[in-house]
Amino acid sequence: LTYTPDADYTGTDTFDYTISDGNGATDIATVTVVVQDDGGNQNTVVALDDAANTNAGQSVDIDALANDSDPQGDDFFIIANTDPSNGTITGYSDGVFTYVPDGGFTGTDTFTYVLQDENGATDTATVTINVGTVFDTDAVDDQASALTQQPITIDVLANDFDPEGDPLTVIDSTDPSNGTITDNGDGTFGYQSDAGFTGNDTFTYTISDGNGNTDTANVTVSVTSNNAPLVAPVATDDTANVPINDTVTIDVLANDTDPDGDDANLKVIAATPSEGTVVINADGTLTYTPAVDGYITIDYTIQDEDGLTDTATVTVLVNDGIVEGTGGDDLIDTNYTGDPEGDMVDAGDNIFPGKGPDDDIIESYEGDDTVYAGDGDDDVTTGDGADTVYGEDGDDIIDTSAPTEASDYGFAPGETVPNWPFSPLTPAQLVPDDLDEDNDKDTVFGGAGDDTITTGDDDDVIDGGTGDDTIDGGLDDDTITGGEGDDYIIGGHGSDTIEGNDGDDEIWGGLGPITPDILDLEDDAYPVDDYGDADTNDPLSPIPSFLDPRPDNGIDEIRGGDGNDKIYGQDDDDVLYGDAGDDYIDGGIDDDEIYGGDGDDELYGGKGQDYIDGGDGVDEAYGGDDKDYFVNVGPGDFVDGGEGGDDYDTLDLTGTKPTGGSIQITKGIGGNPENGFVDFFDSTGAKTGTMNFVNIEDIVPCFTPGTLIATPKGEVPVEELGEGDRIITRDNGIQEIRWIGQKSMGWQELNRSQHLKPVLIKAGSLGNGLPERDMLVSPNHRMLVANDRTALYFDEREVLASAKHLVSNGIQVVDVKEVTYIHFLFDHHEVVLSDGTWSESFQPGDYSLKGIGNAQRQELFELFPELETREGIEDFTSARRILKKHEAKMLRK
Repeated sequence: LTYTPDADYTGTDTFDYTISDGNGATDIATVTVVVQDDGGNQNTVVALDDAANTNAGQSVDIDALANDSDPQGDDFFIIANTDPSNGTITGYSDGVFTYVPDGGFTGTDTFTYVLQDENGATDTATVTINVGTVFDTDAVDDQASALTQQPITIDVLANDFDPEGDPLTVIDSTDPSNGTITDNGDGTFGYQSDAGFTGNDTFTYTISDGNGNTDTANVTVSVTSNNAPLVAPVATDDTANVPINDTVTIDVLANDTDPDGDDANLKVIAATPSEGTVVINADGTLTYTPAVDGYITIDYTIQDEDGLTDTATVTVLVNDGIVEGTGGDDLIDTNYTGDPEGDMVDAGDNIFPGKGPDDDIIESYEGDDTVYAGDGDDDVTTGDGADTVYGEDGDDIIDTSAPTEASDYGFAPGETVPNWPFSPLTPAQLVPDDLDEDNDKDTVFGGAGDDTITTGDDDDVIDGGTGDDTIDGGLDDDTITGGEGDDYIIGGHGSDTIEGNDGDDEIWGGLGPITPDILDLEDDAYPVDDYGDADTNDPLSPIPSFLDPRPDNGIDEIRGGDGNDKIYGQDDDDVLYGDAGDDYIDGGIDDDEIYGGDGDDELYGGKGQDYIDGGDGVDEAYGGDDKDYFVNVGPGDFVDGGEGGDDYDTLDLTGTKPTGGSIQITKGIGGNPENGFVDFFDSTGAKTGTMNFVNIEDIVPCFTPGTLIATPKGEVPVEELGEGDRIITRDNGIQEIRWIGQKSMGWQELNRSQHLKPVLIKAGSLGNGLPERDMLVSPNHRMLVANDRTALYFDEREVLASAKHLVSNGIQVVDVKEVTYIHFLFDHHEVVLSDGTWSESFQPGDYSLKGIGNAQRQELFELFPELETREGIEDFTSARRILKKHEAKMLRK
């Protein structure tokens, strides 16, 4: 405001001004102006009184200089002041006082100050502070519009306020002149005009904050003619989605309209869901909480300012984010539309927190399903049935195990699967066969990503694909490929075939670390000691047969592939390959074959008669309990046969001699004949390295590549002979071979048929330097013995004795990886020269004919039909007397 005094006026002048807060609240104040005559060069300064308001206990800043002046335009300032009676003041260097009322004081307080200009003129003014006398305008006038005789509702409290935040209530009202009102008790009034009235009608209402403070405001209603028909609002149907365990807020008014009014004045007055609960919010939105899956509806009603209504429906899809199968043989991929809630693969339907648009949850349920999970980190679960699952891209979790049933264990439906005993001395119950071995045979391809795959019953095929996968094969004979990456694989129950492929894999042939066999518990009653659990009981060795009722249900073949792998065979006769890399292999219990492959490997046979092949690299091999067999060792290797169980360990040095070089065995280190070392020398005699061994009972030096048979053309390896070849015989000169056959036996077959293991006859062990070289023969192959003892004991200069009956110093049964027994037959039983000593040709008999295959036996019968009869066999007489076991024993004394 700018004030200009009238010409020649001096003295005090005043004017009033009114302020408003924009909500209808106003107040009035007065301005006092002192007009002075400057008297030409009169030196004066004008200090005007000041006033301020504050609440009890609250400070207030007062700019005392704001209304002071100097007619001559000189600078002025405060030079002194008095103290107030009921408070304190600070400051004034800049003309601003800070006043603080005394505690508990309310009322009026004053102080004075002295004003001086730069020429010394002074003046005094008084400052008045009103403490606690602040006037609050709480009730604010309202306006509304209505049609004649059309009822409306007016929310009078909507624009009222209380500075202290106290709740306001209507405590009184006056009636309008041209209509009627109804106090609804919730801060609203219902208004209806008199018949025929148009114009402005008013009434007042009074509010209270509950603390004795009240205020009154006016309500003005503009009433117009209702000759034009009123139009009801339009409520439009809505849709929404919500997870089953969440809530959703729906703005139903966003698409609703009022054709003859303001859309902003629409409100929801009712809402009813078909399932779940709904809350009508103050802003007109609905908050819905579901109770069931699927589609539900919410019927809601809106009202406009004329009181007219309309109803619409909200359809809410309560989905669990799961793509569900039908229970049949489903094909679930990005085109699948069989989910009851409409969820689809890679369609952004997984609405759970932290999930991306392609992170699907898929449950295919029962049936032989095929699932393509697509992109993203998917979670796939199938039910009973032979399912095929492709995880494709992403870190997928795939579980096709389904709950195992009694039939999976071989029991009829309804039968109780028994609890197997935990005592190692209690016979375990034999597990029956699965009643249906194909109903849960799953095929799973993890694809790219770090997948977790679990399968269950039957012979499953699993390929982890690229990435660091975790795989559990579950029951039965599974085929598992880890693929590229550092995989963790558990074969589970059954005879599994597992390939780790590239990467540093950890593979368990059984049920994993410290996990007993749930079907044949006693299979795994002992190896837990090897896996670091708290069991400290001494194992039984040999393991009683009743403790493993199913010795063939965990025969695993495991290949680690490239990388530094850890492989655990666990139960039964496993075949384990480390392949390339520095591998750790533990065969577990039973008779295992372990092949370290390339790299510096650490190999453990565990319990049982194990075959351990170190392969290339600097290896450590530990046989553990029982009779173990070690091959393919070299410089830098260490072998420990172990001492536990039925112990007799063999170190086979066949093929270890350097080309053109030699080996030298040193035993008896530390006074123990089972400890020693082997030095390796090249063709120049230079030492190339040393391997060390302990707890080795037997060392097999190099076998000859084949027994040499004397022929008119010289000695020929027996494996190179054929039918029609001419052989030198002791009794009948040169004879032609009429038939030749052979039988090959592997290491595991020899372990199962111990009586068929070959006999090593070392050079010179038969006397007179015979045989000329080490020779390996079948245990029933008969050697010619001719010496003084034969004539003395048996009245025969020459006799035949089975190699197995001659076992003594220099002649022994040996363990080999594999052996081939070659038989050749003449027209008669003959004695031939082999490796410089005499031994028999094949003599057909009941035992020998059973030892060859059907095809060879039939071929032999075609050449010698008489051998099909007892008389024919008996007519094929022996070339010499054949000694019995107790007779041959006399030749060994």
